[in-house]
This record gives sequence, structure tokens and C-alpha cells, in this order.
Amino acid sequence: MEKNRTHVTFFEIATLKADPVLRKVAGKKVANIKLHTFLPSLAEIPEKELAALHERAIKHGFDFIDFWAIDFTYKDDQPFKHHWQAYRTRKDRSLPTISDQNFVYPKPGKYLACVKVVDTFGCDTSITVPIET
Repeated sequence: MEKNRTHVTFFEIATLKADPVLRKVAGKKVANIKLHTFLPSLAEIPEKELAALHERAIKHGFDFIDFWAIDFTYKDDQPFKHHWQAYRTRKDRSLPTISDQNFVYPKPGKYLACVKVVDTFGCDTSITVPIET
């Protein structure tokens, strides 16, 4: 640490939780993703607005999501593929919290999906969700 540094701030990172939703459609097992929790990082918020936004973020975290997408065949060494996405527009501020892709995997097994969220502050948050078909 620098000797002249008297105050150190550690910023909170965004929190995202999601689960797979598996069901049968026309005899095939399909996968979707459901968002359960989102708490945005409020690191860039001015101090005078922070308290009000923090309370709103805890109660209505999904209000802070502008865009989210899913890569159902995610691999660490490959770029993110947008198999499904949802975003808000100026005319339509609604946003689904469950995908409707009905993704079909080629064979039963264990897969990894990546969920990417971009919040209203432009911050990107990603998590992986294990899926077993």
C-alpha cells in the first residue's frame, strides 16, 4: 500500500443467479434459463444517489438489466455465442426473466451455458450454469 493512502475503497461486484429450466416439448428435452437474482454493481454511482439506488436494487434488481443473452454451448476457450437474447427498447421497457429458446442438445450429457447481463450502467456480468440433459 502507498504510505499516503488513508482510505481504500473496495467496490462490490454485481451478483447474478440463474438456473436451468428443462422440460419436454414434442418428445424432446429442451433447455431454457431463468434469472433468479440480479444485484447490479453500484460502484460508479455518486454518493448522494447511492442509498436510494441501493434500496431499489435490492428490491427490484431486474429493473437494472438492459440486456441479457445465453450461450447454451459455452466453452472457456471459445467466444460467446448469442443463442438467445432479450433487451429493453425505448418503446417496450419489459424484459423477460426466462428464456424461450427451447434449446435442444444433440445428445444427453452435461453441458455448460453462459449467461451474460449488461446493466443500465453499461457493466457486463457473466456466470456459467451447468445443465444436465
